[in-house]
Amino acid sequence: MKNYIASILILCGITNTHAAFIDNGAFLTDTDTNLEWLDVTTTLGLSYTEVNAQLGGGGTFEGFRYATTDDFNTLIGNWTGNTVTPGNYGVITQAEGAIDDLVTILGNTCVTCSSNAPGFTDVFATQGLLTDSISASYRFALIYDNDNSPANADSTVADLGSAPTGAVSSIGSFLVKEQGVITPIPEPVTLGLLALGFTGIRIFRRRSIL
Repeated sequence: MKNYIASILILCGITNTHAAFIDNGAFLTDTDTNLEWLDVTTTLGLSYTEVNAQLGGGGTFEGFRYATTDDFNTLIGNWTGNTVTPGNYGVITQAEGAIDDLVTILGNTCVTCSSNAPGFTDVFATQGLLTDSISASYRFALIYDNDNSPANADSTVADLGSAPTGAVSSIGSFLVKEQGVITPIPEPVTLGLLALGFTGIRIFRRRSIL
């Protein structure tokens, strides 16, 4: 039994120096911050406005919010075990292999990079929109995994500058929500479930009397 439980933990959890992560398929949970990071490819090619319109009640991304540059840097620091200096939103060179799995889990948005075009073979990246008050406009960030030979350094950057106003095929959105937040069931569905439950109780009572 102990070996079985250990195997499950190994399959479900990814332990790094300062935090434990759980790959849930559609999203990644950072148990240190209790934030769940949605697979960025889910929002690939959608503009900030399009995604933002789906964050409210009944929206496709209900329960989520846009991550900030600080959220992003905390994720990178927890994943690599190397805390990002507060206020450092520029390019940070990462050790080879340190962020490869993070790109795999959050999704490769670098469609053109993964083609066979010269200079782009074995280059993968997760690129997404953020939101905060560093400037008047929202920002976008990058997790860059270059496995070319000879490879350029892997890196991350929380602030690549102002994000495009329209949709871009190679940019998604970094969306997060608090761990355990459950998307509310729309009211009509709730009433339908209650009605179904009462019907079941009535049938059970009739059978009991018979």
